[in-house]
Amino acid sequence: MPEIWTQIYPWAVSAIGGFIGAAVLLPTKLGEALIQFKANKLLEGFKAQQSQELERLKSSQGRELELLKEQLNHLGDRGRRSNEMEFAATESVWKAFVKAWLSTNTCTGGMTSIPRFSSMSPDELTSFMSASDLDAREKKSLLNSADREKEYGNIVNWRTVSRAETDIYQARLVLREQRIFMSAALTTEFAGVIERMSGAQIQRKLSLQNPHIPSHEFGNDTRDWMRDCVSEFDLLATLANQRLFREERDRAQA
Repeated sequence: MPEIWTQIYPWAVSAIGGFIGAAVLLPTKLGEALIQFKANKLLEGFKAQQSQELERLKSSQGRELELLKEQLNHLGDRGRRSNEMEFAATESVWKAFVKAWLSTNTCTGGMTSIPRFSSMSPDELTSFMSASDLDAREKKSLLNSADREKEYGNIVNWRTVSRAETDIYQARLVLREQRIFMSAALTTEFAGVIERMSGAQIQRKLSLQNPHIPSHEFGNDTRDWMRDCVSEFDLLATLANQRLFREERDRAQA
């Protein structure tokens, strides 16, 4: 019996396969069922493949979206920080400029109130010396001078020249330190005005060092500065304000 089965087994398999193949090809209920079964399997496989691809795309897009959000947040933080640093830098430069502007005007204006030492009593002179901010060397020089009015004026003038020199230097230094946070145009404007103040202060210093030489021999920097100092101040104030509050102005105009 096993030998007979061995002989007919290939034929039986072939016959069954042929029968199934014929059934698939024939427009019968069995053929339609087999076709539908195969189609469903293929559709399920296709859907599974498409679902996997869709999940992969969603995952990839999700990562890209998160990366984009991180970049936008980073740029937003940098922009906010940049604006804050620009505001702080411009504020510090403006304060240093105002101090130097006042010192320069005091230096070049030459409007010093001279006390009438010749009419002071010894007690009044002593009271004046005690209340003044003159240092010991200056007080000694004033008391020993034959012309105290002239000596006092000379002391005050030199003090204003020295103070202006210090304040102008400090304004220039602050601008150099903070310029990387400021716009190039505003930096240039500040630098130009500071140099004008420096020129006026230097001319005034040369005049004090050489009282026998007319001041105009050293140039016109002092005269020109006194003519333009208010307009220069107003211009820088306007430019700094426009730069710092440009966003608010743009929103108001929109």
